[in-house]
Amino acid sequence: MGRAESIQWQHRLWLGDQRVIGMDWDAKAMHFHLLMMSIQEEPPGSIPDDMALIRRWLGSPSEDIWRRVRPQVLSAWTLRTDRWFNTGMVKTFERKERFNTRYETGTRIGRENPEKQDNSNSNQEL
Repeated sequence: MGRAESIQWQHRLWLGDQRVIGMDWDAKAMHFHLLMMSIQEEPPGSIPDDMALIRRWLGSPSEDIWRRVRPQVLSAWTLRTDRWFNTGMVKTFERKERFNTRYETGTRIGRENPEKQDNSNSNQEL
C-alpha cells in the first residue's frame, strides 16, 4: 500500500511573507491554489508561463479582477525561461523528497537504521 502524497505546510512562512500579507483576499486564495497546482507540475514548485491556462486554473476571473490580482499573485513567483517558480514550494518539495528517500531506505539523518542494515558480514571483527 502506497503512502498518501502530502507536503509539510510551513504556516509561518505563509503568515510572515510580506508579499502574501499585502495581497487582497481573492489574490491570496488564487496564489494558494497555484501553489497546490505547482506540486503536481514538473518540475515541482513551478507552473507554466501560460496566462490563459493559469486563468482557467483560477476559475477564469473577469478582466477587471485579473488585472487587479495578477501582479499580486505573480509577485510571489519568479519567471525562469518558460515557467514560474515559487521558491518556498520548491524547497518544500525538496524537503519532502529527502524525507521520502530516508523513509524508503531506512536512514535517518544520513545514518543507516540498525534494524535495516545488511547483516551478511556480521561475523567480521570491528
